Amino acid sequence: MPALYTHTDFDGVVSAVLVTSGDDVSEVRFAEPDDIQQKRIDIPKGSIIADLPFHHNAGKWFDHHASSAGAKAPDGKFDPHAKSAGRVILDYYENPYLNKKFGDLVDACDKIDSASFTEDDIRSPSGYYLLSFALDADDTASDAMNFRRWLIEAIKKNSLEQLLAMPEVKTRVEKVMARRERMAAELERFTTVHGRVCVIDGRELPAEFAGGGTKFLSYLLHPQCIASIKIRKGRLEGNTDFSMGENIFYPERGKLDLGAIARRHGGGGHRAAAGFRVAEALADSILEAVVAEINAFPTG
Repeated sequence: MPALYTHTDFDGVVSAVLVTSGDDVSEVRFAEPDDIQQKRIDIPKGSIIADLPFHHNAGKWFDHHASSAGAKAPDGKFDPHAKSAGRVILDYYENPYLNKKFGDLVDACDKIDSASFTEDDIRSPSGYYLLSFALDADDTASDAMNFRRWLIEAIKKNSLEQLLAMPEVKTRVEKVMARRERMAAELERFTTVHGRVCVIDGRELPAEFAGGGTKFLSYLLHPQCIASIKIRKGRLEGNTDFSMGENIFYPERGKLDLGAIARRHGGGGHRAAAGFRVAEALADSILEAVVAEINAFPTG
């Protein structure tokens, strides 16, 4: 049986729920996109890959990121118009049982992965969005991966209400929500506005704020900005990670192409959300150039 390689985010977990329900899989392994792009992990021939860039050893491959266009595996599905990899996989299997059992989950995954939120969603997270916060708890690397494997099986067997009440989920969500409240008060100290771009410089952020839960708060604080750039010390020593996002509340949303910027720097993603990694010594000059490029986008 093949192993499944999937992303560490909520879409990656949902992808694993669907693939392991529709296929026989020997084990689930987690990776980041650049792990594959930079060839830091070995992918055995015939593996299933979901919500990650294409690898030539894939027997089946599922993705929806525009940066992956042009790749083709022996089996699987690629749809750059889908809002999530979960949607791509659900459509691929065409299984009435999976549609009935996981339809609401994939609808939520579409909303979360495409950031189709209202301001109320961000101010008061609930439902599957709240569940996704459990993935942002600052566990050790091994604990984080073990929790994801546990969550895949828990989602198959339990309702959303039951999941949110489980101690394994509840303690992680509460931890992220508490950190989110503290971070909301601190966010402005680490944020600067450059024209129509807000930059969150996380290189000096306290370690406890390394996780998620604050992703869209900047857009509530700076509604005039068309995009945000978050920079932080990279997972690899000597590097800086960039993540870019279009303001999800901006009235003329949809005109930026952040994925194209990311690809020029060795990264990838979507038009509205993308990221890349650069050498630490180059971070400031590249940040300046990317800010200027985003500000130059016509949005009128």
